[in-house]
This record gives sequence, structure tokens and C-alpha cells, in this order.
Amino acid sequence: MSRGLRIMDDELRVMLNHTSSREETCRRLLRVMRTQQPFIDLSLDPQLLLVNHNIRLPIDLRPTSAFHAAHHALSALRILLLFADDYPDLYAATLAVWPDAWRWAAFFHPKFKNVTHSDLASLLPGVNVVIAACAHVEGRQLVLETQDACHLLLDLWLNLFDYIPKISASASPEQLQELDHSLARTICNFVRDIPEKENNPGHPRVIFLVDNALLAAGGNVRKLYRKALSERFIHFTLQKPFPMDAFGRCLADTHEFISILPGPPRDVVYTLIESWNVSSTLTENFRFRRSSALG
Repeated sequence: MSRGLRIMDDELRVMLNHTSSREETCRRLLRVMRTQQPFIDLSLDPQLLLVNHNIRLPIDLRPTSAFHAAHHALSALRILLLFADDYPDLYAATLAVWPDAWRWAAFFHPKFKNVTHSDLASLLPGVNVVIAACAHVEGRQLVLETQDACHLLLDLWLNLFDYIPKISASASPEQLQELDHSLARTICNFVRDIPEKENNPGHPRVIFLVDNALLAAGGNVRKLYRKALSERFIHFTLQKPFPMDAFGRCLADTHEFISILPGPPRDVVYTLIESWNVSSTLTENFRFRRSSALG
């Protein structure tokens, strides 16, 4: 690890465990953002790095590379975003570097295959900084205004289980379920921002989200529903033991998103009903076994 990364790690660790006030911690975090090299390096363009250093894709995220420094800075930026609640100066400072952070987050998106080993460790920093930014209305507005950001966020959620074979060896099923839930919850926040969304299909935000979801599905409505519903639910029902809690969250999240989409194809609805039947049967069996054991 470079000296700059090591110093930043040490400072963040001390601040997060420090007994001083939250205000003092925020002031120190602001100083880290303004002075530490990894944050400064976020302003570098990854594509220019490739050209100027004659580097070929896919790149290796070894600690000695400039790509590793930016990758690490995305993780640190997420920490700052999590600390930014109710502190306008810190929040403004973190959002000010959003264009640079997004450029790197997009570069690390698995769709582009820019990284030699696509695993959870390479995926999470870019994903988590977007999720953290979207926790606030201002952050969600920035994402909506950033070219391709909404499309790539929806692409990651819809196609997550296509990307999973490349990252599943580095992650447990529970970690992948949590990632799926975090992505879905983030997308649902965009839906919740729409006033009277059920009766307002012509709202510009509804049209924008639907268009980007269709773009992520190659313009195919049937594929969009298959990705959002069928493949997702089948993934859960094939797991043993059946992850009831995670599946329930998935149903709730997905239902909220599809409420703004065009009418679903019949076979997709059938898959959804079958998934509900499976979950209901498993729940009843669990209750029966539990009551028998208690009785």
C-alpha cells in the first residue's frame, strides 16, 4: 500500500474510533478529503491513465497501481457520505467530488470488464459509493443528472445474477442477497421520490426510469420483466435452505419498482405466483414443524 493510502487509512480509523465530538470528527474528515493524495487522485481520468501509461485492459488492481488508489478512495468516500448526515459542509464536499467518483465507479462496473478479476472486492467500492450517495435526495438528483449513471445502476441490479458467476466465489449467498437488496432499495428510493406515481405514468421521472430500465434490458419489455422477476425469484427458490427473509425483502422491493412499469407478460406473472406459492408452502411447513416441536 502506498504511503498516502496508509496515512489515509490510519487517519480514518482513528477518527471513526475517536471519542471526540461528531463535529470534530467531521472537520477532520474534511481535512483528509482536501489533503490526502488518494482523494486528489480521483480527479484523474482512468481512460487517460490507460493511454498515457500504455496500459492495456483489463487492468490489475494491485496496490502499486493508480487504479488501486482510486479504487481505495471510493471506499473512503463512502465512509464520508455515511458520516455526512446533518453536516452540510461535509456533505457538500463529498458531493463536489461526485463527477470524479462516478467516472471511476463506472470504470469498475462489471459490464465493461475493465478489471482482470471480477469479484466482490473489486465490485463493492464503486457500487457502495453510488448507494451511499443515493441515500439522500440531493445525491439521487445528482445520479439522475449524471450521464449513464441511472442506466448503469439499473443494469447492475437487473443483470446482477449474470455477473454473479464471476463474483460468487468471493462472496457468500448472504452477501449477494444483501447486495441485491441494497441495489433494489436504492432504485425504490428513486420511485418513492415520484409524486403520486401510481396515477402519474406520464411523469418525467417515471418515463426516465422506465426508459433506462428498458435500455438495461436491451429495449425488450419481456426481458426486463424476466430479469426483474423471473430470474431473480428462481435464483432464490433454488437455494437450500430457502432464504425466506431475503426472499420476502426481494418481493417487496421488486413489487415497488415494477409498479411503474408497463403491464407484465403472462408467463412472468405465472412465475411470480409460483414463487409466492413456494414461499407460502415453506412458511407453513416451518410453522408446522415449529409448533410440533413446541407441542
